[in-house]
Amino acid sequence: MKKTAFALLLSAASFGSAYAASGVVNVPTISSTVATKLVAEAVQVCAAKGFPVSSSVVNAAGQRIAFLRGDGAPMDTDPVSFRKAYTVFSWGTANHKTTTSQLQDAKITGPADGSITTIAKMLALPGGVLLQDSNGVSIGGIGVSGVPDGHIDEACAQAAIAKYKDQL
Repeated sequence: MKKTAFALLLSAASFGSAYAASGVVNVPTISSTVATKLVAEAVQVCAAKGFPVSSSVVNAAGQRIAFLRGDGAPMDTDPVSFRKAYTVFSWGTANHKTTTSQLQDAKITGPADGSITTIAKMLALPGGVLLQDSNGVSIGGIGVSGVPDGHIDEACAQAAIAKYKDQL
């Protein structure tokens, strides 16, 4: 009886170890170090063009891990830059689009009932760019806000990505 109980216990323990190992999911994501460089560069690129902006980067969990408000950027640029980054990561990845302007151009608005507009973090305005690693795997998103034309916001984000492409 003791041998049977011990065997069952040993068997359960080894099954648990195997189960735990197979239950691990490794998700590629952008590092906070590179994210910080990206937001600083995007803000600097727009500032050089005369536009005070804010920039946010979200990781593969959709969490903001870097943010910078440039000198003189309006306060509403903070949540807008985050929402652009979040939207391009979540809906861009799902719909094979790499920018929020592509989402807008494709009129990707979610379900026909319009329920996507009720998700507080979503904002499909130009200025969000998907972050991908060298294998094309989505690892986060960057959003820029503050320029009257969101396509310029997007260009500032793309310039930052181009500068640090080798670190993605």
